[in-house]
Amino acid sequence: MTQTSLDGTHRLSHYLAVLLPHVISGSPNGGAVSHVHPDVLGTLRSIAAGDAELRSLAADDPHPELNPAVLDRLARALDGWTYEALEALATVIVAGTATPTAVPPHALSPRGRFRTTGDRLVSVGRRVAGTGWIRRQIAGVWMNALVAVVLAVTWWMAGPPPRNGPQDGYLVLAVFAVWCLSFLPGWLYIRFLGQRASALWDEYVLALHRLAGDQPRYLPEPPATSEFHDEWRRDGGPQYRNHHNIYRKKFDAYYGKSVSDSSRHQGNPVRIETLFPVLLATVTLAACWSAALWDLRFLGNPAGVWDVLKFGFLGAYLFIFQMLIRRYFQSDLRPTAYAAAMLRIITVLIVVAALHQVVATENTRIQAAVAFVVGFFPLIGMHALQRGAAAVLRTAVPSLNPPYPLNQIDGLSVWYEARLLEEGIEDMQSLATANFVDVMLHTRVPVARLVDWVDQAQLYLHFDRIERGWLDRALNGHANTQTQPAKLAQGSVDARSRAGTRTRTALRQLGIRKATDVLNAFPFDRMNPDADPAPDSAWGRYLESLQEDGMNLCQLRTIVRVLHDEPALAPVWNWQRRGVRPR
Repeated sequence: MTQTSLDGTHRLSHYLAVLLPHVISGSPNGGAVSHVHPDVLGTLRSIAAGDAELRSLAADDPHPELNPAVLDRLARALDGWTYEALEALATVIVAGTATPTAVPPHALSPRGRFRTTGDRLVSVGRRVAGTGWIRRQIAGVWMNALVAVVLAVTWWMAGPPPRNGPQDGYLVLAVFAVWCLSFLPGWLYIRFLGQRASALWDEYVLALHRLAGDQPRYLPEPPATSEFHDEWRRDGGPQYRNHHNIYRKKFDAYYGKSVSDSSRHQGNPVRIETLFPVLLATVTLAACWSAALWDLRFLGNPAGVWDVLKFGFLGAYLFIFQMLIRRYFQSDLRPTAYAAAMLRIITVLIVVAALHQVVATENTRIQAAVAFVVGFFPLIGMHALQRGAAAVLRTAVPSLNPPYPLNQIDGLSVWYEARLLEEGIEDMQSLATANFVDVMLHTRVPVARLVDWVDQAQLYLHFDRIERGWLDRALNGHANTQTQPAKLAQGSVDARSRAGTRTRTALRQLGIRKATDVLNAFPFDRMNPDADPAPDSAWGRYLESLQEDGMNLCQLRTIVRVLHDEPALAPVWNWQRRGVRPR
């Protein structure tokens, strides 16, 4: 068993197991363990004295550090120890300790004992974690060097920037602007590595237990101060504590093992394969900003496609920078964000170049403004190209709009829509059928908000799609001119609206916006056709009034029946029922 194969408390158990034979044999504080702090040996003696089976296993095995039973019993004995002591020793081992006994002689101790020793151990762990800070500084130097190389190449190929007036400091200002605007997005990621939120693991585990997507014993151990810990323990969770766990593996693959090993993360060193998208994005931004700021005359009088492309880049950069800032504060800044930024820049430049041939205007100022908007919303440019191509080709071009777009969900802004698109979620159907665990882990969207979106999507997917624009409404209106508008929806829709629009509007005017709202307002046992209420009952009169106002009860009964048996709503119900309760 190697050091790298040990995780969490098993890493510490391996260290203690090496010392166990010397403690059981009564060896004094000398010889093979002379460098170990007496507090460590005293604590280990206390553990061995209270566990006869542990003493028996260690006495019969010449290498107890290789015995899974010994490691498991020591890991259980470590439960309840201070986070500071466990974290500091784990940090020392992760930093590259060659052998367990080479760990500096500072004591681990149970809660409430040897507090000063634990404090010393914390300081050692922080000094070791400082190596990650040094590596982050080196990554910052690399980004500065790349920006300097781009500036030097630009100067060599294009010469010094032309002076637009008598300002003597224009050159310095242009160079500083290129450096600042190119370096800042990459610096956000370097800063993020050093300021990783310490509560990521606990929030993730609590969300897993509240969603109840698996048996409690198979989920990671929740915090001892949460209401889910007793449920996890009664279900047999402790016996699975040290087993391989798919939920922990997913978290470790995304954030790193040191985050889940300790609730206080000291930061990870920067690896070149992780940093490559950030460095590539920095070089690309430096090249684009050098091209844009080297000659500022395009701002006052844009001329030609080159200046139009510059405005497209400005719109793309504005979106990218706001997106990175939002993800930084939401603890969701990953190298994939910089890959998405590169994709957006490439897409915008190509779309603007093609759109320049389609826009029927000689006014380059209008083209520049259009290019800026396309830079912020590339899909607008794709739609314009689609309509232009359809007019020339005299045929239908496939639509880029899904029937159930994400922008029809309440609270899902363009920023979240772009973030979900990175995870392959392009419409409501993709959102409603996505893996809850993966989405909440990868996007860092608040779980309550994500549950609400899925709840809405489940309802809207059972309706006919609603109108997406004036063309859709006009085409749909010719086919439904004889339809009478529902009274509930009167004033919001007209006779030409789709059935999905009318039903959704009628439900919203009743205060219903999610699938679970429908089931709460119209319980299945009351809406079942086999249990029709008496006409003179209060419930019967209520349904009759809804029908008089234009609500289609047959449609409503069918929706309730379908949603009642929808398995994808199970995590939504679990989240609502296992949350904060009124007292």
